[in-house]
Amino acid sequence: RCPGRQATPDILPYSAWLRRTTEDALYRGTGETPLPFGGTARTVLWERIIAEHAATRHPLNLPGTAAAALEAWNRLHQWHLPPGPWPGETSLEVRTFAEWCADYRARCDAAGWLDDARLADHVAQALRAGTIDAPARLLLAGFDDFNPQQLALWEALREAGSALQIVPFPERGQRVVRHAASDADTELQSAVWWARERLAAEPALRIGIVVPDLPRRRGAVEQALEDRFTPAHV
Repeated sequence: RCPGRQATPDILPYSAWLRRTTEDALYRGTGETPLPFGGTARTVLWERIIAEHAATRHPLNLPGTAAAALEAWNRLHQWHLPPGPWPGETSLEVRTFAEWCADYRARCDAAGWLDDARLADHVAQALRAGTIDAPARLLLAGFDDFNPQQLALWEALREAGSALQIVPFPERGQRVVRHAASDADTELQSAVWWARERLAAEPALRIGIVVPDLPRRRGAVEQALEDRFTPAHV
């Protein structure tokens, strides 16, 4: 460190911090630390399990089914819910998903992989066991809310000696206005005109226009924006 120069803040997304914390323990050889397992590899494994399952041997949309199953798997862990079987649940869809979960968990455990959905739980357990060093101070910024899995991790960090601080969002004066349009095209033109008027008054303003069906209407949206913001191209 150069004299008189401040250290660069160590800023990481939540998922990246979990992965790095786990990998640091793995490289130091502290305790039984499985290999972090995520990214494309997880998606491929879910697709393989679904494709091999008897009830879904030929799914109509394998990538979409795998993505939905992976999202559900993540949500179950975020809310500390068991990934099946669930007592009293008899529908074929739920039973099938529970079987996928059991197969997925078994394959990860057999290979020594730690799925991204379970990283927070693993770090919390390792903090309590003393096999992972707790940071002296941790700032939590950009969170709208905390799920039960995160709350359990924060508690484990505090117990291990970390000082946690939640960085609040900056307060800004807000005014919400609802404008009803007769159809989708009129709504789009109104939004573009509104954005142009706001930018004319405040050129440094950042404006976002949310279009729920953007993939289908991208051409019309781009055309409307070009007509209003760069009329010289016509």
